[in-house]
Amino acid sequence: MRPPLLILLLLSVFPAPATAMPNEDWVELIMTSTMTLEVVKRFYAPEMQKIEGERLRTAESRARHFLPRNSRTTVAAGRRNISVPLPVLRIFEHSKGGRLRRSDNAAMRVPASALSQSADLFIAHPDDDPVREGAAARKRLLHASLPVGFGPEGTRFNSSVTITVPYDPELVETQGLKETDLQVHYWNPQARTWEALSSRVNTADKTVGADVLHLSIYQVLAPGGAGTVAAPTDINGDGVTDASDVQLVIDQARGRSACTTGDINKDGACNVADIQMIVIKTLGKK
Repeated sequence: MRPPLLILLLLSVFPAPATAMPNEDWVELIMTSTMTLEVVKRFYAPEMQKIEGERLRTAESRARHFLPRNSRTTVAAGRRNISVPLPVLRIFEHSKGGRLRRSDNAAMRVPASALSQSADLFIAHPDDDPVREGAAARKRLLHASLPVGFGPEGTRFNSSVTITVPYDPELVETQGLKETDLQVHYWNPQARTWEALSSRVNTADKTVGADVLHLSIYQVLAPGGAGTVAAPTDINGDGVTDASDVQLVIDQARGRSACTTGDINKDGACNVADIQMIVIKTLGKK
């Protein structure tokens, strides 16, 4: 068998003595010598650490827009605080694939060759978005989990990738939800709506799994029945009509987002008339 390239290189740097021993013994000596290990450690380890550090910094930079602004968030449906786990990142090699798991069991499993090229992938908590809250309320969906950001958002795969989203048993119980009704939903930013995915509920691990072809924001939601639809003036679907709803109308009126939920009076525009309706509702006037 031909000696590895590293052995041949070392043989050229450290030639055999004049009273040469059999070639097999000389190769074995080099492979097991302390000097060889020190050479590898000295010349190769720092470079590998430098490369690894640079790739991790790149992944962290790409993840910034997904990171939470603080360490806690409020689930609108449950009206209680839930700790947000720290994000996790991993370099996935195109030919190998692999698995990435967060401390709360949010995870993704990427098959070999599912990526067209190696990539830095992460799992993190996305920033709060009242538009997502309102969209869930209009579809009569209740939260069974926090939203989970699998990223970088928009990453596409050649074959299905399995994602796992943990759900909160307390939210399921207090809202009268059924575990059999839990489904992973995909947030479609273009249509500004939640789309249900074919899902698998693991009641032992308290997780819901689904197969996806791209990365985005996913959340476990379930039908909440009548009465979960937000009032027309409760634009963000948080259960109250207040200044945050006014701000959403202003943002839509200024073109920062599409004029959809802000058009309360359905006149085709987001303007002061819609803001007036919110103010009247807030003051309790008819």
